[in-house]
Amino acid sequence: MDTRSTKRDPSIDILRFIAITGIIMAHSKPGALLTQLRGFDVILMVFLSAVCVNGKKMATVNLLDYFCKRGVRLILPVWIFLIFYYAGIYLVYYLPATKEIIASFVFLSDRYVWIIRILLLLALATPLLCRLSDSLSPNKIILSIGVIILICEVLFATYSGDLFDLIFMTVPYIMVYILGMNINKLRTTQMAILATLSFCVFLILFCYYRIDHGFIVLTSEYKYPPRLYYTSYGLGCTLVMWNYRTKIESFFNLIHIKQFAQFVGSHTFWLYLWHIPMVDIVGNHLCAAIRFFLIFGGALICVAFQDFIVKQFVRKPVLISIFNG
Repeated sequence: MDTRSTKRDPSIDILRFIAITGIIMAHSKPGALLTQLRGFDVILMVFLSAVCVNGKKMATVNLLDYFCKRGVRLILPVWIFLIFYYAGIYLVYYLPATKEIIASFVFLSDRYVWIIRILLLLALATPLLCRLSDSLSPNKIILSIGVIILICEVLFATYSGDLFDLIFMTVPYIMVYILGMNINKLRTTQMAILATLSFCVFLILFCYYRIDHGFIVLTSEYKYPPRLYYTSYGLGCTLVMWNYRTKIESFFNLIHIKQFAQFVGSHTFWLYLWHIPMVDIVGNHLCAAIRFFLIFGGALICVAFQDFIVKQFVRKPVLISIFNG
């Protein structure tokens, strides 16, 4: 069963465009200012992956059928891509270590596929998360999210280790995902208060780390695992953009890039995958701006060609769902 609305909201695709642009920008290695400004992108992407979840349909969904369909849609594209990616690397350069290849296929690699691991776990947990959040009022949802994020901050500050971080790094993203699923239950004032609190926490931690370290610390330094400094900034930016999404859509329309942004926003999954080999090809040559346009442009050409092939020759819905999105 499809758990999402059949009619796409252009403002959501535009926000997805902003998120994927930020992610690709990060891998282009820009300066510190741009690195900080785009530090909301993963939080925004996780949030947007939840806002279209239909809670009523999810309550009656066949769990086995749901797990199979979501698993196929998220896992198979990555496996297909990785097969061609590593085959290409082998032909042009060299084959990476077997351990790294296996880690990529089981989504345990820290190189790029960690985001897909987060999205996969969140997608599979959606029925349970819907049932849990449906029984709570908006105020209780906000309070629960805040308390759990604070608990995670204490745990991350107290304990460390690869296994610990791997297990618990998904929890803050689960809180963002739950917020996204329930965002339409919140009043404008509630969103404004939550955004303000998020930015206040960010500013307090910004000042603390500036004094403690003696220099400005970027939120990306506290991304693995997602600490409060990183999460608060991402949540604040995400809520502001969500609240003003129609104005952002109008601005994109005014500067005549709305349709382009919608196309990119509706193909973020494969655009993310295709940007991986582009990062390898471009390397660290040239300036950051040129690297970004080469990586983004190369990935976009691959996505546009793939979209053309799918529309012209693919008829089976299962294959369309695998090679689109």
